[in-house]
Amino acid sequence: MHMFKSRVLSVVVGAAVVVGAANLTAYAANGHPLLLGQQNSAGKTTSLTKSGKGPALSLHTKKKSPPFAVNSSKKVKHLNASMVGGKTAVDLETNARKYTIPGGTTTTYLLSGVKPGRYFATYNVAMESAATSFCGLFEDTTNHYVAIEYGGSNGTYVSVSGAAFFRLGPGHSLGLQCGNAIYGGADFRSFVTLSGAGKLTSGSVAPQARSPLRHSQALGH
Repeated sequence: MHMFKSRVLSVVVGAAVVVGAANLTAYAANGHPLLLGQQNSAGKTTSLTKSGKGPALSLHTKKKSPPFAVNSSKKVKHLNASMVGGKTAVDLETNARKYTIPGGTTTTYLLSGVKPGRYFATYNVAMESAATSFCGLFEDTTNHYVAIEYGGSNGTYVSVSGAAFFRLGPGHSLGLQCGNAIYGGADFRSFVTLSGAGKLTSGSVAPQARSPLRHSQALGH
């Protein structure tokens, strides 16, 4: 009877070993626990679901090391940044708008399509004048000049160039006004260009004790 029980126990233990081995094989097929500092591989997607507040995964590394690395250039949904500060890549491009000013006796023009915002503007205008004259950019609603420059005449023509940062408020329009008839020759094109500008930060200036170069030195004398 004792020998019979020993044989039965051996059979049961052997069966348990076989079943355990079968379970281990199945477990290995579904994936092992992640081994830190070792190469890990899996035949299926590894998923992590977390309940409660806080991130599902936190990765910490040295400041000069990336938190993780990938070997694919495919876009990851909800991970790739397609917008920066609410702006798309197209919005972040430097898109300048150019207005060509026709020659003639009309000296004031409204620049159509300028939306409210911050801008950097440049303009170059040639006028037919025997005396000093001006050109400037102004807000049509307030008649406030955001840029104005004067140019001396060579006896026949005046060339005026200017540039300015400014903010155009809602409901305001931007215009160009010059003091004399605009030159319409083919060898010179009068134009205004506008580029969107980001946040403007005010700088400070301080008087300098002395000039690094005397005026005569700066002129090369």
